Amino acid sequence: MARILGDIAVGFNNAFPPPGKYLCRCIEAKPWTSPKKKTPAAMLTFVSQDSLYQFEDPVYVSPKALSRLSLVAQRLCHLDKTIELPDDDMAAAKQLARYITDNAKGQDILLTIEESEEQYLIQEGPDVGNVRTKKRRRVAFGGYEVPIVDSQEPVKNLNGSKDDLPF
Repeated sequence: MARILGDIAVGFNNAFPPPGKYLCRCIEAKPWTSPKKKTPAAMLTFVSQDSLYQFEDPVYVSPKALSRLSLVAQRLCHLDKTIELPDDDMAAAKQLARYITDNAKGQDILLTIEESEEQYLIQEGPDVGNVRTKKRRRVAFGGYEVPIVDSQEPVKNLNGSKDDLPF
């Protein structure tokens, strides 16, 4: 029997989609450490609803990133706003990151993808000293929005796994 071209799976484009809003599902949430600065993060892998894009968004674990960790925990993982966190910002960031890695997988979220231009000075090779502009796409800082779906009960338990995680 002959195959139809449309029946052959195309696969994912492992890059961010063009700027805009996309309904996505988190298909993986795992601990990760940045190779350059060695900053721990919760690495979230998303696939778009139309299955055309699969991309990753690191949510860094640091006192400066506490507001983003809080936003992701509330909007993606449905963490209740009344949960008590430690007074120490780093301890609170670690606790939120553990919660995100334990609960983000399988959750749907409306993500806003933004694009920016970055300029940098070439420091090696034949173009040393030239300025190059590069476009970069990422999930906007506040780009996590709860999609309008069936009502979901907020999660009340913040204490998840105690595995050996970098945070």
